[in-house]
Amino acid sequence: DLLMQLTKAIKADAFAELGEKASFVEYIRARWSELYKTRKSSLPTFDAFWAQVLRDGVLPPTEAAKAPSIVVNSAVLSKLIAESNVEKSEYTALVTPSYAQYDGSLSNNSWFMELPDPVTKMTWDNAALVSLNTAKKLLGEKKALQIAAESPDYSDTVLVRLKSAYGAIELPIWVQPGMQDGVIATTTGFGRVGIGEVADNVGANAFALMSPEQTFGYIPVTVEITDKLYRVATTQKHSSLVGRKLALETTFAKIKAKDEHLFEKEHVPGKRSHSNDELPPSIVPNFAYKGHRWGMTIDMSTCVGCGACITACQAENNTPVVGKQHVINAREMHWIRIDRYYDHSNLDNPKVVLQPMLCQHCENAPCENVCPVAATTHSPEGLNEMTYNRCVGTKYCANNCPYKVRRFNWLNWHKGKRTPLEFVHNPDVTVRMRGIMEKCSFCTQRIAEARQKAKDAGELYIPDGAFQTACQQACPSGAIVFGNTNNPESMVSKLRKSERGFLVLEELNVRPQITYLAKVRNQEESSFHSATHTMSNHG
Repeated sequence: DLLMQLTKAIKADAFAELGEKASFVEYIRARWSELYKTRKSSLPTFDAFWAQVLRDGVLPPTEAAKAPSIVVNSAVLSKLIAESNVEKSEYTALVTPSYAQYDGSLSNNSWFMELPDPVTKMTWDNAALVSLNTAKKLLGEKKALQIAAESPDYSDTVLVRLKSAYGAIELPIWVQPGMQDGVIATTTGFGRVGIGEVADNVGANAFALMSPEQTFGYIPVTVEITDKLYRVATTQKHSSLVGRKLALETTFAKIKAKDEHLFEKEHVPGKRSHSNDELPPSIVPNFAYKGHRWGMTIDMSTCVGCGACITACQAENNTPVVGKQHVINAREMHWIRIDRYYDHSNLDNPKVVLQPMLCQHCENAPCENVCPVAATTHSPEGLNEMTYNRCVGTKYCANNCPYKVRRFNWLNWHKGKRTPLEFVHNPDVTVRMRGIMEKCSFCTQRIAEARQKAKDAGELYIPDGAFQTACQQACPSGAIVFGNTNNPESMVSKLRKSERGFLVLEELNVRPQITYLAKVRNQEESSFHSATHTMSNHG
């Protein structure tokens, strides 16, 4: 109302259509009255319509206002091709919003730029995703197989030029399992100019392929192969099954029939939990934990691979962004990754399993035995801890870690940055320096805070659910559960006894404190290896 009065003081005839006693309420009602006239409402009067909108708090969209569907059929494609100026082509580009950057409004955030795409595991780029058959047709069989091979050279690919009736862009071609032949998929959110030092000229602007009215969808295109090579930054290059037990799955029928138990409720010391095989001896004596003993469960059937845990961990623990070139050099600093495995028996329509992988806080931690300066040690509460000012960067711990979840600081990532950037750091977590190892800490700073609050409240133990780790808090599907495994009533203790529970690389007898719950499929028979077989390792 005040702004309206000021406006009328400057311009006397402002809001004249509302009359002498114009108010903001009347202004809003007038605008909604116009909407009521153009909208087919079942309510007979505007007052009734206005009252219902106020009561409901939401106005459902009309059929015309609903977001356009990206589902396409041959009739729609034929119409698009007929209306375009591009010569008739067998290739169709599918443009969708970027998973992390959406339309580009979030692209100047380096956390999102370095977040691996859930499907391609690509960072700092968008690409032309094609099926293997399409790649063979465009590049020839030899070159297509070369860029599709799971090898260290997989990041080297070829730039292709996509041209529509409205413009053209160049993108690196990327063989992606599950793609329809003849369809070339890419995303918006890249190729912006003048937005900031993070996103400037990163990737290609897919909006150039579309009409001004279009935000995503299918566009007929022609494809031209250039003679330019391009290197893509990806965090995972191996996705096939290589006969190792890492990610297990079962079927709903087996779970319902209770004829499969991957992880015995009563663990027999010295024996594997799902067989009678002897485990290798340990040089670490058993330790009786009194009070708290922290552990985690991760439900692979619930995990959707969104990566929210990765960015939450990065924000909470001051984990640096390293940039495209260092990702290419396998120097990314994320404390948690999400491994994605395909069923290679049918790459045209592959089944996928996702497995978050972070420090397992092993009871018999191989990293602790080889550290020459005791920088990594075991706490009385079961945490594999890092003392950063002791670490001298030998990298012995990383070499000895079977899960490959430790990260080495190659550079002073935070040095020389502008002063305001210091305020993005979490003051509860130290900012690490160059030349040291770091890894998941189970958010020990949050444990310390919860312990102090419990002490102030006169409680001996931290109540179950009193705090969450950053990854657990951010997980939209509740796949991650953390808590005190010494408390039999805690949620984590109950989930560790699930018939779907298993330990990754249990045969090494490192006794990890993270229990995974096997993925459950609705199919009776899965082409993935079942719980009694093996699955692949991260490359």
